[in-house]
Amino acid sequence: SWLYKESGNDSRRTFRPEKKVLTYEEQQAEKEKNSINDANLYNEAIKNKNTETCASITDTTEKTRCLDMIGATLALDGLDREKCSTLSSSGMINLCQDNIAYRTASEKNDKSLCASISLENIRNNCLEEREQVLLQSLTASGTVSLEKCGTFETSTWKEKCQSLVVVKDDSA
Repeated sequence: SWLYKESGNDSRRTFRPEKKVLTYEEQQAEKEKNSINDANLYNEAIKNKNTETCASITDTTEKTRCLDMIGATLALDGLDREKCSTLSSSGMINLCQDNIAYRTASEKNDKSLCASISLENIRNNCLEEREQVLLQSLTASGTVSLEKCGTFETSTWKEKCQSLVVVKDDSA
């Protein structure tokens, strides 16, 4: 519908759309439609790693989450810790940097890189994976020793390593 209104003291007349008042049910239906649209935009943005698609999301929380996910993914793809600094919170920045350290430690098979991981559960997983690979390597090469087992930091893999050490009995 349209509303007719005279403007001010002069005799000009203007027409403008009248705002329709939505019922509660219509408001809920509109929210649901926007939510579905935002979810579709989010999924498309993540799939294509496209921040411009994130900008079309109406819900500000979801828009920020979308931008963070793409930023973190691009940082991880390039193993670029500096790209993590563009994320929305210190928690997201730390998680991004931890994931890069984790992947770098895996690719270089270097458990010392796990020490730079701030989140304990990620750091422990990193150490456990690296020590599992190390024990497999020591076992395959036949070089398992108490000295090498002593370098293990996780109790699980240290115990498994020590259980593989052959102790010579010189008494015979």
